[in-house]
Amino acid sequence: MALRVLVVDDHPIFRRGLVTVLQGAGHTVVAEANDGVEALALSTRHGPIDVAVVDVAMAGMDGLALVQAWQDRGDLPRVLMLSLHSEHHVVRAALDAGAVGYVLKDRAVDELTAAIAAVVAGGRFVSPPLAAALHGSDELAVLTPAELRIVTLLADNLTSGEIAERLGLSSRTVQNHRAHAASKLGLSGPNRLLQFALERKARLLRTPSP
Repeated sequence: MALRVLVVDDHPIFRRGLVTVLQGAGHTVVAEANDGVEALALSTRHGPIDVAVVDVAMAGMDGLALVQAWQDRGDLPRVLMLSLHSEHHVVRAALDAGAVGYVLKDRAVDELTAAIAAVVAGGRFVSPPLAAALHGSDELAVLTPAELRIVTLLADNLTSGEIAERLGLSSRTVQNHRAHAASKLGLSGPNRLLQFALERKARLLRTPSP
C-alpha cells in the first residue's frame, strides 16, 4: 500500500537515503524537512500525512518537541522516530510522547519498510536490539495482534497453509505477517520464526488470542 510520508532529519545525505528507501518501497514522500518547525509547516501544507519519519535529535525543535506540537494541534500522524541513541530512556520518552516506532539509524535501511508496515497495521515497531530490553522479558510486545496470533498458531505446529485456512486469510498475507514478525524479533533464516515459536510454545498457548 502506497503511503504519504514526511521525512524530517537535519542531515541532508542521510535524509536523501531515507527518501530513496521509501520511494523504492512504493511510498510517496510528500516533503522533506530539516527540523521540527519546518516539518510543522510542511505537514499543514501537504497534509494529510500517513507516516512521519522523524529524527529524535535536531537543532531547534527536536523530534520529541515536534510530536508534542502535533499532539497540541490535534493532527499527530503516525510517527516513526529515528536515532543513533539506543538508551532505553530515550526510546521510552519517544514512545511516551506519542511515537509509534523507534528505529536505530544504523538499521534504518533494513527495517524502515517493515516498521512502516507495522505501525500502519496498528502496531508498534522498535528495532529488535532494543525491543526485548525495553519490554523486559516481554519480547512479544513488539508484535501486532495479527502477528502474535500467527506466531501462536506456529507454536501449535500449524503450517502457513493451515494458518491461512484457520484465519480465513490468503497464504500471501500469512507469509507477510511471518516476515514482519521475524524482522521485528531480529530473526533471520527460513525456520527461525518457527523455532522461536516452538521454544515459547507453553507461554504462547497460555496467552489469550488477541
